[in-house]
Amino acid sequence: MATLDLGKVKVTYNGDWDSDKDYEPLCIVNSNWNVKYISIKDIKGDDDIKLTDTDYWQILSGDWVQQYQGSYDDDPDKRVDDSDLQEGDLYWNSNAKVLKFYDGTGWKDYISLSKVFIDDDYNADIWQKIYVDTSNKEITVTLPDNPADMVEILVCDKRHNASNNNITVARNGKKINGKDEDLIIDKDNAIVYLTFDNDNDDWVLNY
Repeated sequence: MATLDLGKVKVTYNGDWDSDKDYEPLCIVNSNWNVKYISIKDIKGDDDIKLTDTDYWQILSGDWVQQYQGSYDDDPDKRVDDSDLQEGDLYWNSNAKVLKFYDGTGWKDYISLSKVFIDDDYNADIWQKIYVDTSNKEITVTLPDNPADMVEILVCDKRHNASNNNITVARNGKKINGKDEDLIIDKDNAIVYLTFDNDNDDWVLNY
């Protein structure tokens, strides 16, 4: 098992993928159809996580050493060798704590939302997909108090019962859709996406 030390981030090459093996974030594996994947969070072998599960694995293509540009606090406009950026290039954003990829026109977050299932009041974290079970009572989901720009959170009514037991999304000092008010989810089967706008200190809603 080889480890490539790229400054603040270490990427580990783990050979062929083994479904029974544990993997830390930023592990590269080969699939049996000659495609390389990189892990984006901790994976336990006994959790039955497949390579096709994009909450845990993302596809890599091309030469990793050429693709990965290192760690920066803002989007780079050149490769580390001062050549032009290429589609598929990657770098670690040390401010937002996310891996980003270049799509040919700009940098995009290389991340999937992690799934969380709750049936009690909960303090949300960034990049979470929160499934709320209100079968027994109303639930409050409190948003993070100091989110970075453009981070996302999803909240959904898992048991289709929000009309009976509401879900409150507590703003925690920030605005929600321009208002100094908590968000009340009172429609069954509701799904709400929130993206943080740092310039306006506001969680922007997308339904």
